[in-house]
Amino acid sequence: MSSEVRDIIHISQIQCLVDAATSQVHYAHFIKRTNSLPRPMSFATPGVGAGLAVPDSRKDEDAAKHLLTVWDLNAGNYRRLNLDTVDTLVIDDTEYRVIP
Repeated sequence: MSSEVRDIIHISQIQCLVDAATSQVHYAHFIKRTNSLPRPMSFATPGVGAGLAVPDSRKDEDAAKHLLTVWDLNAGNYRRLNLDTVDTLVIDDTEYRVIP
């Protein structure tokens, strides 16, 4: 992961950054809810991996629960990223430290 700038953002800004990104592949570092261990994830915007878009109803549900549906490049499947547990995000070669 080679990034240019380290900015601080609030978790509420993550969805907007992903939507506005010019690149399709991103990186997140977060704490897993199930075992409290740190986990890195390389992910793509929805629709890139499988060619399927995330339904609007799922996006609304995700937003209400602070989740983001992404295509996990390592797992080769959709995953829901809990935005409350993200501590680092890299989008368009810019590294962001995420604060709650």
